[in-house]
Amino acid sequence: MQQKGVLTEIADKAFDLSNTIEYTMSIRFIPNGFCFIVYDRKRDGLLYFMEVSEPGKTSEEVLSAYAQTHSLLKSPFSQVLFLEEDSDYELVPMDIFQESDALAVWKLMRGGLKESLQLQVDSLKVLDVNTIYALQTDFVQAVRASLPNVRFVNRQSVFIQFSVMENRKHSDANLFLNLHRGSVDLVVVVNGKLQIANTYPFRNEDEFLYFVLGVYDLFGLDQYKSVTTVGGVLDEGLLSALRRYLKNVRIAAKPASLSEAFEKVENPERYLNLFNIPLCVL
Repeated sequence: MQQKGVLTEIADKAFDLSNTIEYTMSIRFIPNGFCFIVYDRKRDGLLYFMEVSEPGKTSEEVLSAYAQTHSLLKSPFSQVLFLEEDSDYELVPMDIFQESDALAVWKLMRGGLKESLQLQVDSLKVLDVNTIYALQTDFVQAVRASLPNVRFVNRQSVFIQFSVMENRKHSDANLFLNLHRGSVDLVVVVNGKLQIANTYPFRNEDEFLYFVLGVYDLFGLDQYKSVTTVGGVLDEGLLSALRRYLKNVRIAAKPASLSEAFEKVENPERYLNLFNIPLCVL
């Protein structure tokens, strides 16, 4: 019998609760709850997926309760990663940046740092780029109270590395879109090289198309040949609008790490970053 609040719980037959010290756990918040995966780097495969939601409670409250009672969340892991999906961020080349410079760079680009925020840095070693992002201190403390050894990872750090890895399978320029409610993360990669990574808020279809088609024009992408890969919270209206102008729009494929056991996960593109986070080199 499933525990109260559990929406989905799937375990691969290779999953071994006594061997979690060899696994990586990656977690993110969803409305009124959280979801997480367990990944085995040796097998290069996903072993476990669970999502939990309890209406009327905050995600922090639900995580805190499960962290105290759920045998898996209480187990030791090789690595615990928290996918942070809401923060502002800046990308800075490594050759002009050291982690100790994070505050100075943030102040230069953003004008200052509120007292309620603290900076985090992801080093994307494959791309020689750092992601600097600001998290609410209360949020960080709440997550660490439940997961003391957690490491935070910004969503765009994961999405950029996913986009570059996907582009290296092809020879053409690619546009990658990760849709959220009211905003889109956008990445362009040409011949394995990152060209742009940004997040654009939009209020309607016209504003969404303005940003996407503007990037196509800016980088000289071919509306007939260039591939646009879309993941995240899919919207059929936005997809139809894209396909009116772009002839090669694809939904992000499920990672190879997903075995047949996880076919029951509905709309896996919603979890594009979560499923890909263990593959990133940070």
